[in-house]
Amino acid sequence: MKAVNIWFRLHLGKLTGLLLFLLTLFLYRSYESREVLGRWSYPFFGFIIAATILFLVAFALVLRSIKRSGRTRSHCRPALVTLDMGMLFWGVSYFLNALHEPAQAGRITDLVLFGSIIPVPVILEWISMAFLLLFLLSLAFLRRKVKWAVTFMVTGSTVLVLVLLGEGVVRIKGVLAPETQSLPTYTSALWRNRYVHLNSEGFRDAEHPLHKEAGTRRLLVVGDSFAFGSGVKNVDDRFGEQLSKRLASETRVRWEAMNAGLEDTHTLDHIKLGDRNHKTVYQTFRIILDWI
Repeated sequence: MKAVNIWFRLHLGKLTGLLLFLLTLFLYRSYESREVLGRWSYPFFGFIIAATILFLVAFALVLRSIKRSGRTRSHCRPALVTLDMGMLFWGVSYFLNALHEPAQAGRITDLVLFGSIIPVPVILEWISMAFLLLFLLSLAFLRRKVKWAVTFMVTGSTVLVLVLLGEGVVRIKGVLAPETQSLPTYTSALWRNRYVHLNSEGFRDAEHPLHKEAGTRRLLVVGDSFAFGSGVKNVDDRFGEQLSKRLASETRVRWEAMNAGLEDTHTLDHIKLGDRNHKTVYQTFRIILDWI
């Protein structure tokens, strides 16, 4: 208990959460402008500086609190405990999510505070929201002075708790049974993270040698989300793979299915698959065009 009390008196949860958040920002790499160290844009570098100042200010406040507590006997206040725990879980979830996908480290610039796309951070974010809600409620109840304030706070608290519980149910469902949806959502991102694996050419397919084996024919599937297999967990269940099996059965020849499907694309995008950046697809694509 003494160690726990020291942990909260030093606000190590808040400092750890802020430190992890700061370290996470260094994992990010700007998409286009990279004027700073060839990695970040000026606006994002300014964001790193702001986060650094925030951490240093929090650290200085903790040091001042320690000096004051040395003169007088202090206790951990529940409001500060919940804030520390909320910041700790938030920092850990943000860090873990960015380790998995560094591009997610920059989501804070869009004010997306709780938008992880892998299971563990998704749950940790919900725990963080629960602690932060407790922190806000504790502050509100400590400062009730207006007539009817208690009634309004109880009503508001009930609504917020119900919303938080609903958020928890949705998050657990997304983690246990993610599914694709017509619009970009976090549950779609969770599904993609679990079931989609891309090869070196950026397609949801296995690696294929540049030159096919003797006696083997190749079936190139080009298309949008239907070809990509959105919502299809096992790639062997896609129509391209099924068609290659039927062709092999009918012709007694081995058919190698190659999938170059991409979500949210159209015919003009598919024509551009002749791009030499996709060497295997390019070669097969050219053979088909020459044959036509």
